[in-house]
Amino acid sequence: MPSSAVLSAQPLGFQWPTLDPFLFCVYHDDRYPRGNAQLGPAASLDGRNLGQDFEGKDGWRMYHGMAVPGFPSHPHRGFETVTIVREGLIDHSDSLGATARFGGGDVQWLTAGKGIVHAEMFPLLDPAKPNRLELFQIWLNLPASHKMVEPHFTMFWSEQIPRHRVIDSAGLPTDITCIAGVLRDSPARPLAPPPDSWAAREGSELAIWTLRMAPGARWTLPAAMGSETRRMLYFFQGDSIAVDGATLGDHAALELRGGQDVALHNGAQEAELVVLQGRPIAETVARYGPFVMNTQAEIQQAFADYRRTEFGGWPWPDNAPVHGKEIRRFASHADGKTETLPMQTRSPVSIEPTQERPLNFVFPPAPPVSVPVTGRAEVFAVHRIYCVGRNYEEHAKEMGFTGREPPFFFMKPADAVVVVPAGGAATIDYPPLTSNLHPEIELVIAIGRGGRNIAAADALQHVFGYAVGLDMTRRDLQNDMKKQGRPWCIGKAFDQSAPIGPITPAAQAGDIAQAGIFLQVNGQDRQRSAVSKLIWNISETIEHLSAAWELQAGDLIFSGTPEGVAAVVRGDTLTGGVAGLEPIRVSVR
Repeated sequence: MPSSAVLSAQPLGFQWPTLDPFLFCVYHDDRYPRGNAQLGPAASLDGRNLGQDFEGKDGWRMYHGMAVPGFPSHPHRGFETVTIVREGLIDHSDSLGATARFGGGDVQWLTAGKGIVHAEMFPLLDPAKPNRLELFQIWLNLPASHKMVEPHFTMFWSEQIPRHRVIDSAGLPTDITCIAGVLRDSPARPLAPPPDSWAAREGSELAIWTLRMAPGARWTLPAAMGSETRRMLYFFQGDSIAVDGATLGDHAALELRGGQDVALHNGAQEAELVVLQGRPIAETVARYGPFVMNTQAEIQQAFADYRRTEFGGWPWPDNAPVHGKEIRRFASHADGKTETLPMQTRSPVSIEPTQERPLNFVFPPAPPVSVPVTGRAEVFAVHRIYCVGRNYEEHAKEMGFTGREPPFFFMKPADAVVVVPAGGAATIDYPPLTSNLHPEIELVIAIGRGGRNIAAADALQHVFGYAVGLDMTRRDLQNDMKKQGRPWCIGKAFDQSAPIGPITPAAQAGDIAQAGIFLQVNGQDRQRSAVSKLIWNISETIEHLSAAWELQAGDLIFSGTPEGVAAVVRGDTLTGGVAGLEPIRVSVR
């Protein structure tokens, strides 16, 4: 069902197809019978290929277990395992000396690094009724630079994992569990991944999200931020779902276009989906059994190292440990840290909705600040106004500075905006406390997609559009504050200090990086230059700014002014423009 957003579709089997940086994804749903005294199945094991039982006889598997289902001790090197337990329990033991019992929405994230041996056994604690075990096992690659890091064992307890509910216009919910990766426009902030994980790398945009959609619910999966980010959507529960307008009636794995929003419309039954996304590591993968490296020689070395060292040895009395009949969740870490939590065997399904609740204000709030958009009925809601200081070399010189200094920023309040309508004019008041008012013509960047630590290579994907703006400055007050070493917001962040014209969407703005920029006062040139002369260009500015603040949709960035700044007085008319954008006309009274 390829479409503008769906690149390919594959049917789901026991092992699901994945994209770099993911290596492997398996969905386990075993309907085990009641447990026996050894915490194994209270049922005959006749007819099963014990040690290699993957057939699913009677709806469950023993896997490599002989008495208790699961995976007795086995080694790993060169990647990570992420185990998401939706229902049931897992007993973990490893060669670091760590143990854990987890389930009911918990996640274990294990960095194998240079080598670890672990066991994952599935104890059947309930002797009176069936013991369902439902989980995802995901393998995540490590880059060559991190394949030999120290092993690391991490628990994400269900109570700590952020969950977000979105209510559509019909009042129907979609619940998103954010195991890894920030979901755009969501207040949910995921837990920190292990320190050496690819997920911890800036710009990896790695995400693991699970979705539950009510019958008939609609939700839009927001586009990824990075141009290289790839994503898979797995539809594994439900009768049908429409993805980007195309109805899918069978469970399937869909490769989606990372940079595009994808509309989901669920069918008549509750649906469940998984999203795996990330920027590819883009390295050669050599893989054999439990080892994932970059070359066959490294694979051979891994086998040799394991035969020689057993990755530190196995400290437990047998190769398939289970942690007793006590009903509890816990983790005992190699460093001696112990965690104990109340028992739960099913992932929570009740999530606090994020619907707005009525508020009673002490006094009526100010109306939102917005800027018109060229060619559209919608307006651009302003969140914050950032400004870049001394971002044209010749202007820096006239201010007494030289060279390409690191960028610095200041801010204006959103209500400093004065909208200049298309084809019209605006009037501002000469501000108090000054006798030296300077207009500074600037290209304004309107952010349409938020983010933190945005790489310059990805920055333009966050831009909604551009506008022409004036950074009005009380120069005498600014200079006084500079001399005293004090903040100079009094010189920059005053009422009506940010006149701005309509925002032109980026796709309609032409080659803005090469556009000319000018300001005339009473018809005479005051400033004339080109956007190409910015010391820090648009992408670099966004990269630096997003390292200091998390940018949000609705932010405006005044990118700097060229040389030629000088005072204006009451009665002056200012006309400014940037090629390809709506010009502005402002009178001072």
